[in-house]
Amino acid sequence: MSRKDEVTLTAFLERHEADIAKIIGAFAKNIEEGPKQRQKSLQLVMGYLVGLVLIVSVLAYLKVLTGESVTFLIGSIIGYSFAFLKGYLSPGTP
Repeated sequence: MSRKDEVTLTAFLERHEADIAKIIGAFAKNIEEGPKQRQKSLQLVMGYLVGLVLIVSVLAYLKVLTGESVTFLIGSIIGYSFAFLKGYLSPGTP
């Protein structure tokens, strides 16, 4: 890097020091808050799935749904749960 480039870079960094500090602060906050947000989203999705299972169970108890449809719906919910939890349970996979 030439001296002219160093001076230009230094001037740029000095001019935008406050903006760069805000960006770094936002990244740090995101790193700190990330696990909390992940936990909230996991609880929300699991609560939704439990609600679906309860609704299907009530409909089956009232004989609105047949046994085959209950099996299909519960199997679909369990399959979705495993696909969703893959990202949470297996490290290093997207």
